[in-house]
Amino acid sequence: MEAGYFNYRTIVAADWLQERRFLTQWWQFYAADPHWAPPYFPTLRSALRSEHVRRCRPTYLTLEALHRPASGQPLSGPGRPVMTLDLERPVATTAVLRHPRQREALLGLLRCVNDEATLRQLLERAAAESEASSFLGPVALSPYLGAGVLASHWSETPPQDTPYDPPYLAELLGMVMEPVAETRLYSLRVPAARTKAPVGPATLHPLKPARLAGDLLPLVAAVCRDDGLFAAPDAAEMAFLLDWWGALAPLSGWLAEVEGRPAGFALLQPDIAPWLQRARGGRRLWRRLGLHRAAGQTGQARVVLGGVSPDVRRRGIGRQLLAASLQSAAGAGWKTLLAGPVAEQSAAAALLLSTDARPRQRYQLFRWQVVSMSEGWW
Repeated sequence: MEAGYFNYRTIVAADWLQERRFLTQWWQFYAADPHWAPPYFPTLRSALRSEHVRRCRPTYLTLEALHRPASGQPLSGPGRPVMTLDLERPVATTAVLRHPRQREALLGLLRCVNDEATLRQLLERAAAESEASSFLGPVALSPYLGAGVLASHWSETPPQDTPYDPPYLAELLGMVMEPVAETRLYSLRVPAARTKAPVGPATLHPLKPARLAGDLLPLVAAVCRDDGLFAAPDAAEMAFLLDWWGALAPLSGWLAEVEGRPAGFALLQPDIAPWLQRARGGRRLWRRLGLHRAAGQTGQARVVLGGVSPDVRRRGIGRQLLAASLQSAAGAGWKTLLAGPVAEQSAAAALLLSTDARPRQRYQLFRWQVVSMSEGWW
């Protein structure tokens, strides 16, 4: 008999204490992984109480099970010391998010052991508990904080707020779920000195990030509406994203205007993933010391969000914003600027490649749908 799991038990968080227990169990899956850069724990914990997450009607679900050893291995039972008895352990987690403007439920904070039967159990129980029939995932607490499962570069520490998981997970999800999208992160070398910005139709101004949740929200919606998979951020989600990103490292960027009208933007942030990794996400108070100073010590940054309004594309505005971002990076002393993730066949990817950007981490997004009995072969 092959090793596996049995005696599954579903735990659905019903109050804030159980939600905190869910977070603890979710955290433990990768806690010992040397390549995982955890999120900042205080921000993660408070995010569960945010307006954005609450209105998504989250279902925090943990699956526990007993481990079944392979044939030939001893089983716990009569005649063995009590201390060696197997106990039920967490084998999968997810937070099902039902965004009011999202057609499909989202599988947030998904973790699963390397076992196909366990993943199927998780999906079936997520459907039963949430009463949803179609799911997209994995995602973070917002798809704009991270969407998909890592499918390359497992030996590297991932940039801050990008997906990370062990190598088995992409293959496991592919066995059970349908692949629907693939994206890549791109890396650009920052020039040693500031270069002259290219001439273009837009006038660039320093961006005040808070405006993205205010008067610039229509521009954000226009930029983020391309793939059709995720609803563009509204005011509550954009405020949530800005609070999350700005918890430890400052946000900056550029706004492009054409004839006085907002036409595009780029939002930048230092990448402090190595410091979060060493501090284990600041889950312990004493480990948080120094995290707020890390932004001034990093040599890498990322364009966390940005784009050009569809009605003024292919006029060189994206190239202007990218050049201005590289200038900002040079002025801040950053050596590398990351952009994306974006779809490999998109105009954004073509622009990045035309500026000698190097493809890096690849991510795969999956869909799973409940199959009704009427659709079966019987």
